[in-house]
Parts: sequence; structure tokens; C-alpha cells
Amino acid sequence: MSFDNENWDSKSAARTALRARRRALPASERGTIARQLAATVLEYLEGTDAAAEKVLVAGYLDLPPEPPVMDLLFQLHAAGHPIVVPVCEAERRLTWVDWFPGVPLAKSRYGPLLEPLGPRRPVEALPELRLVLVPALAIDLRGNRIGQGGGYYDRMLAGLRVANPAAELVGVVHDSELLPEGSFPVDPFDVPLPAVFTPSGFAELRPPGVPAHEV
Repeated sequence: MSFDNENWDSKSAARTALRARRRALPASERGTIARQLAATVLEYLEGTDAAAEKVLVAGYLDLPPEPPVMDLLFQLHAAGHPIVVPVCEAERRLTWVDWFPGVPLAKSRYGPLLEPLGPRRPVEALPELRLVLVPALAIDLRGNRIGQGGGYYDRMLAGLRVANPAAELVGVVHDSELLPEGSFPVDPFDVPLPAVFTPSGFAELRPPGVPAHEV
């Protein structure tokens, strides 16, 4: 994994640079990245009790140049794992809708993305949720995450920690977007993640206040 980076003084500067990096990634590599990410997540699930039981996974519908996860969603569905993906609501909230191949999609009212049609549920209404794939522009080795700036996931993750602390929160980024601690500013409301998936593999991270030997 690559840790080349700058130390950005503001989240705005970090987002500008990180988005430019993503746009510079060759489109021809997306197929390989998609296969690697799918293999990483499926291998991780095989090493847990999810190998025997089919667990509910919260994914998302990616837009290039985000790390591509659609191959993963198709393979999770084929393996029998139920899947939900987010829908943007007013006041920067997320609800969740069942995803399956061929689910009808409609343009979001709140962003340039497509969202599935179907009954919407808040994350608190999904007590069986086991694994949450959390998109990010970058994640540092302490688990701090910088997103697109909308605040949707920060609000959702804060509520989920209370409602379902057993749910595993794992970030999803390109290899070059796993950065050293201190690469970008962190706000008090940011929810650190304990782990990350990249095309190269799964990595546990060290939340603030947790010594390295306890991870």
C-alpha cells in the first residue's frame, strides 16, 4: 500500500487534491480494481462466521472514479448475502433500500447519483446489519475518514454506533488513499473506522487512544 501524501491544512484542500488524484487514475484499471476489491471482501467474510451464515451487508452504488464495488455486490448477492444501499434524504440523512440485480433505479433528489426504489428504512431499523462498507476519499492509519463533505455518513455512523455496536464498519478506498496519521484535519464529530478494505487487502486500523499492541 502507498503512503505518499501531503499534509493538508484544510479538508477543502485535501478533498480537492484527493479528487484530482482519483480523476488521474487510468480508467482501464477499474476492472482489475473491481475484481481485487471483490476478492478482498469475500476473503474477509470467509474468515468470519459469515462463511456459515448469510449476513446483511450495507454497500453503496459507486460512481467513477470511486473504488468500484458493483462486482462485489453481484458476488455477495450470488453467495446469498442480503444487501442494502443508501438513499439520500433531507437534512443530510441516509435511509437504506434492498439492493439486488435488476432493482429499479431513479435519480437522487440530493446528488448526481442513482438510487434504488423500494421501502426505505433508517439504519436503526436494521438490527441484523453485520458489515457496513463505508466510502471515503481517504482514510488514515488511525481510522480517521475524509468523505465528500456532505456529512451523510458521519450522521449515520454516529447513530449506528449506538443502535448496533456489533455492526462492523470498514472503509473502502484505493491503495493510495490509505494515508499516514495527520494527513488531513479531523473534526470532533468524525467517526473513526476500525478497519479498511483496499484492492490490496484488509487492514485493521488504530483508533485514537488505542495503543498499537491493542489493535
